[in-house]
Amino acid sequence: MKPRRGGLLRTTLQDVADGAQTPTVGVYLLAELGQVVYVGKADDGVDHRLRQHMHRGSDIGKWLYSRMESWRSVRLDVLIPPGTCADVPAWVRNVELACIRRFHPLLNTANRGRR
Repeated sequence: MKPRRGGLLRTTLQDVADGAQTPTVGVYLLAELGQVVYVGKADDGVDHRLRQHMHRGSDIGKWLYSRMESWRSVRLDVLIPPGTCADVPAWVRNVELACIRRFHPLLNTANRGRR
């Protein structure tokens, strides 16, 4: 499924690893067993951002590596800015922060003080 502006893309990490298209810009949520594990933002491709996490050895990158065998059960939701959005960077920042406050993801350590 091709991502479109203004909506939600729901897939799995395995689908992304198998070549599923992801949006260039958006807020992404990783969830496993009903628990949001991480909320992040991307402005150069969601799949690219996930690879960056893995290569940099961040907490989320280590978590991604530890779950490689079960990527099919790790949900990836991407919130895509609406096509009518005048300030996409502000939209992304605001939505990311709202999702962190709402879901209290386990691995968003940099944002814990903002709740």
